[in-house]
Amino acid sequence: MVSKFETLSKHVFYKIVVISLLLSLTGCAKLIMVDNLENAHESFNSQSYDEALVHIRKAEHFNKLNTEIRAELIYIKARSYEALGYERESNALYQHLISEHKTSQYSSLAMIRTK
Repeated sequence: MVSKFETLSKHVFYKIVVISLLLSLTGCAKLIMVDNLENAHESFNSQSYDEALVHIRKAEHFNKLNTEIRAELIYIKARSYEALGYERESNALYQHLISEHKTSQYSSLAMIRTK
C-alpha cells in the first residue's frame, strides 16, 4: 500500500523533472539561435548569401530575441539581399532598421548603406 506521503513525493519529483526539462530546452533553444546567428555571419562572410538567409530565418523563429540581436539579423538579411541584387528588399530592411531600431548600431550602419 502506498502512503499519501509517497504519492506526494512522487508528484513533487515528477514536477521537478518536468521543470528541469523545460529549463534545459529553453537553454538549448538559445544555443540553437546563437548557432544560427554565427552560421549566418559565416555564410555571409564566405559570400554564401542564400545560405546566410536560411540561417537568419531559423534564428528569427525564436520569440525571445533581444532588440540588438533582432537588429543584427535584419542587417545581415539586408546585406545578403543587397549582395544578391534584391535592392528593393534590402532598402526596405535598411529603412526598417533606421526607423524601428534607432538606438542600435545597425541603424547607423543602415544609414551608411542607403546613402
